[in-house]
Amino acid sequence: MFRSLVYLLSPLFVFTTFARAALWTDSSGDPNGWKYTDWFGFFWSPDQEQGWLYHETLGWLYAAGETQADIDFYADDLKWLYSSDAEYPVFYSYAKEDWLNYTTATDPDNPYWWSYGEQVFVTRGTLGFNIDTADLLASAWAGNFNDQRQYFWEFWSYVTALGENELPLFESYFTRDEIFSEDGGDSANDFEVPDQHDRLADSSGAGTITSLFFNEAATDFIRRNRYNYKSTFVELSEKFTQDGTPAEDRKISFPASSIGLKPIWFPILDELDPEYRILPVWDGDPQYPVTADTPSAENPPLPVGDLLGFKRAVVVDVTGDEVPSGTTVTISWNGDDAYVADVVSINEFYTQTITEDDLTEAKAAIARQYPKLAVKLKVGDFFLLTGMHILPEAEVAGKTVATFWWHPEPDFGPYSGQRLDSVSGVFRNFLMQTFFASGEPTEFDGSPYVIFNPYLEAADAGGTASSCTVCHSYAGLNNFPPDPDPRSRAPDDEFADSVGTDGWWSLVFEVITDSE
Repeated sequence: MFRSLVYLLSPLFVFTTFARAALWTDSSGDPNGWKYTDWFGFFWSPDQEQGWLYHETLGWLYAAGETQADIDFYADDLKWLYSSDAEYPVFYSYAKEDWLNYTTATDPDNPYWWSYGEQVFVTRGTLGFNIDTADLLASAWAGNFNDQRQYFWEFWSYVTALGENELPLFESYFTRDEIFSEDGGDSANDFEVPDQHDRLADSSGAGTITSLFFNEAATDFIRRNRYNYKSTFVELSEKFTQDGTPAEDRKISFPASSIGLKPIWFPILDELDPEYRILPVWDGDPQYPVTADTPSAENPPLPVGDLLGFKRAVVVDVTGDEVPSGTTVTISWNGDDAYVADVVSINEFYTQTITEDDLTEAKAAIARQYPKLAVKLKVGDFFLLTGMHILPEAEVAGKTVATFWWHPEPDFGPYSGQRLDSVSGVFRNFLMQTFFASGEPTEFDGSPYVIFNPYLEAADAGGTASSCTVCHSYAGLNNFPPDPDPRSRAPDDEFADSVGTDGWWSLVFEVITDSE
C-alpha cells in the first residue's frame, strides 16, 4: 500500500542516491532500462537516481554503494545484505549476522541460500528472522508445540515490524489489485467481502471485510507463470489430461519463500452514539454451544447482520484519548438492551482511516453484513485490524497455517503462549493459533482438527468446528469444498479434472477471466 514511501524513506536513501554510479555505469545496457554486468547478471532500472532495480532472479532490490567492491542491497523480506563483484553470489546478511551463498542451481523458481554459519539451506522468507529457523522448523515439524508457536510469533514479529515510515512490513507487500487486474492495479488496500462469505449461500459472514497481501516471491511466481489468469489453469488442466498426469500430481507448487496474508478488518464509525462503535469479542464461548440438540451446523444461528455467536462486546473510543481502566458504557447487545460494555481506546488497534478513494469499495464491502453502518460510513471513519491469516510455504513437505485475532486481554489463555518480546506495540494485542500438517489433521481425540479465526468463521454455519487447513486443501480450478464445513482434507484424486493451486484460494476466486 505504501511501497513508494518505504522506498523513499529507506535508511540509505538520503545520502547514497548520488553514490550508486558504479553498478549502473559499469554495466552494458539498452534504452529500455535493462543492464548487464559479468558478475551481477541482468537487471532493470527505470531510474538510477532512485536506487531501485529489478534483478533477473532476486527481484526488486535497493542498491547503495560507491563502488562495485562495496554494495549494500535491501529488500523488504531480505532486509539489508552486503555483496560485491568479488564475493557475489555470496552475501552477508546483517539480520542473520551470517554469510549466505545464493543459488538457483537446484530450482530456478525456488532459489535457496546456503548458510555458512548454520550449515543448512535457508529460504528467502526467513532471512529477515533473527532466530535459527532451520533448527526451529525441524523441531516444529517433529511435533514440538512450543516451537511451532515460537516460529509463527517470530513470523508475526517480522511482518508487523514498523519501518522508518512507521508502517508495518506487510503494508509494503503487493495487494490483490496489483496482481489480479489487467492494468496492474494500484497499491491501495483493496477491501472486500471475504471469499468464503461471498460465495457460500448459507454464510452470513462475521461482519468483517478482508484484503490480501503477497510478498515478492509469491507475486513474482504468480505473474511470471501467468497464474493470475484463469486461462492459464484451463490450459494447464488440458495439458495434464493430454499427458495422462496422475490426479495427485495435477497441481502447482509455490516457492518455499512465498508468503500470503489475509488481514481481517472491522468497521468502526466516528460517531458519538456507541452503537456505531461496537466490536464483538470472541472468548471461545459461543452463545449457543454445540449439543445433541444444537449441532455445529446450527451454531450459531445465522441472522444477517449481527454476531450472536459472540457473547461479549466492547465499545471503541475513537478520540485517541487515554481510557481509564474500568470505563464502561451501556449498549444494546445480544438481546440485552442494558448490556454493560467495557470501553477500549482506538490506540489499542492498528487502523486504516477511510479515505475518499476507499469509501465506495468500503461501503459495498460491509453493506450486506452491516447495512446500518454502510449507510453512515464516511471519510474519516475507521477499519480496525481484528485478525489475519498467514499462509507461508514451509521448507518441509506439508502445510502450515497461523491465524491471529485481536483480544482486549491478550496476555491470558493458551493462545497467548510463547509470544515473543520482539512483537511490539498494538500487535501484542493479538492471540494466535497455528498448525503444522503433512497429512490428515486431527484433534488429540482423533476428531478433525479445528483451527479458525473468530472474525472470519465464527458466525458461519459450523465455523467454530472448522479447519483452515482442510478448507484450503480443496483450492483448485473450478473446485470448491463439498460443503461449507469440510471435515476432512481433499482426497488424492480431488483434482482429477482440475488443477490444484497449492492451497491458495486467491488463484481460484481472484484470477482474471476472459470477460474482464
